[in-house]
Amino acid sequence: MSLLPTPISSSRRQHYRKPSVADLDPHEFWRRATAYISSRSRVSHILVLLLTICLLFLFAVNIRSTRFDPTAVTSTQRPVDIFDIFNVLEKEIVRPEATQQLQHLIIVPGHGIWLGGPGESVYNESTWALETYQRGDGSASRISAFISHIRKGIELATDDEESLLVFSGGSTRSSTPMTEAISYKSLAMALDLFPPAEQPGSSLYERATTEDYALDSFQNLLFSVARFREVTGHYPTRVTIVGYAMKHRRYEELHRKALRWPLDSEYWKYYGIDMEDEEERERAIEGEIENGYKPYETDLYGCHGTLLEKRRLRNVHHRAHPYFTSAPELAELLAWCPKGTLEPPVAGLGEDYYSPEESAKAYRTIFKGPLPWDR
Repeated sequence: MSLLPTPISSSRRQHYRKPSVADLDPHEFWRRATAYISSRSRVSHILVLLLTICLLFLFAVNIRSTRFDPTAVTSTQRPVDIFDIFNVLEKEIVRPEATQQLQHLIIVPGHGIWLGGPGESVYNESTWALETYQRGDGSASRISAFISHIRKGIELATDDEESLLVFSGGSTRSSTPMTEAISYKSLAMALDLFPPAEQPGSSLYERATTEDYALDSFQNLLFSVARFREVTGHYPTRVTIVGYAMKHRRYEELHRKALRWPLDSEYWKYYGIDMEDEEERERAIEGEIENGYKPYETDLYGCHGTLLEKRRLRNVHHRAHPYFTSAPELAELLAWCPKGTLEPPVAGLGEDYYSPEESAKAYRTIFKGPLPWDR
């Protein structure tokens, strides 16, 4: 008889099945899970994993913080004040005592760019960079008016030794980097319009300067006031403008009003000279009403719609004026642009939305901040 145990047949063999999580009651599951995680080897693995994640996070943060961000301000920095910049700029300017005594601003706004040439050719439109509407049969009459403006400005400045003559106008033509202002002063020199100095340091040429950033009539006035500040160190007490007679109302009723400049003749004057050609003058007057006065009547500061687009189209050389820093007292006025929209009403817009009627009123909102000439 064999003493070996009887073999177990396959039909009687029972398969072992590892208990699943589903077989465990909740208490037993958490007991086993805690024991698994708490084992020495598991704790080491988890700590290594967490430490690796932390190191990767710190590395990513450090890499990002080392990138140059011109807009970032650290705890040791503070925003630069425009008056701080102004004080730095002022250290590089030396003003003669006579210049500091000037009080009267005389403005000659530019309307074209003289490209140079012999004196007898100045009336030829080929020596000028002009707008399309300025060319043609009436161009000589327009150019004659430009020169008359220059002559009158020089005449007025000659009669008042406390005046600063400012030719105003930016680089508005793609065909040349020359500014309207510089071309006007250059033309005055070419035509020998500046009178000789009676004594050293007293020449009118030294009291004539250029304002090279204005893109429209409003900026001709505002920027020339800022330019006066740059040259003399203070603001004018009187303003005189020499330009087209047809633009008198635009300057006096709208631009002067936008600056809150006093209307009294003691502080404000306008000399108007139109082209002599009657037919050309009538066309120009009609264009002034439709394309000048009316747009500014509804958009007093020229910073919306058609007037803004005109500035963009004229700024062909992508220049920005310096007057926020060189005339810091005017910074808020220079940045002033009444809110509003002339678009049809749209549901869901916030409180900044204006109806067309409200917009028309909003665009005429006059700047109420402090101004150096407040009285």
